[in-house]
Amino acid sequence: ANAEYVNSQIAKLASNGKTKIISVLDYIGSDNDIAPAISKMIAAGFNYIYIPDGTFLAKSTISINSPNLTLFGNGNDSIIQQSFDGDLFDVTVNNITIKNVYIETTVSGTTGSVVNSKTSNNLKIDNIFVDNTGKGVYNAISVNGGSNIKIYNSTIHGTMGDGVSVTNTTTIDITGNTIYDCGQSKNSFNGLTIDSSSSNITVRNNNIGNTSVSNEYLQYGLMISSNNVVLLSNNMIYQTVNGISFLKGPSVVNIGNIVS
Repeated sequence: ANAEYVNSQIAKLASNGKTKIISVLDYIGSDNDIAPAISKMIAAGFNYIYIPDGTFLAKSTISINSPNLTLFGNGNDSIIQQSFDGDLFDVTVNNITIKNVYIETTVSGTTGSVVNSKTSNNLKIDNIFVDNTGKGVYNAISVNGGSNIKIYNSTIHGTMGDGVSVTNTTTIDITGNTIYDCGQSKNSFNGLTIDSSSSNITVRNNNIGNTSVSNEYLQYGLMISSNNVVLLSNNMIYQTVNGISFLKGPSVVNIGNIVS
């Protein structure tokens, strides 16, 4: 099934005239450290980097500094274990997709994000699972600047800070995600925080909360400080200290959300 998946991806890319696809197995060393392998592949000009089934270590930050890159795996069978305190993916360029990977943090620490995007345009994060088993991640996804940010169908568990934090960004679509038991430092963090300098925000069909009343880590499920074109729809917020905070205004639509 995995070979069929990869072949289907290659066929799809070939039909678009894009065939520079490669597996990390072609570059990874005996230490099983995925970070230098991906860095070498990016430097070599590969635009499609495949992470196959297996468990791979990440001992340092992966700098995504070349545009037009897709990093993809087979979902929960493609596992990256982050074994250091810091950002896993540092994204500073445009047109980046990260999808279908499972990421575990295995060390204590509170300074990094799994994805830290800085002024990147056209960033898509789709179907990633962040499991913060070692309490080593501050925010799972941090976005600071840029535009056209899409965070879809992902699961985020157990961060020390926010599940997702967005600042100074325009055109954001956060849809179909599950964010739970985050904010474990118990310092007023939220499932999703979007600041007042961001605009054109869509947040829909997300499940955000705590798994039990005794684990009320999250202060708010949603904290939206902007009223500059905001759509909040069909989100489920459960067992947080507070539910949803947003600024009312003529460009804010709040429909079908449930707080329990």
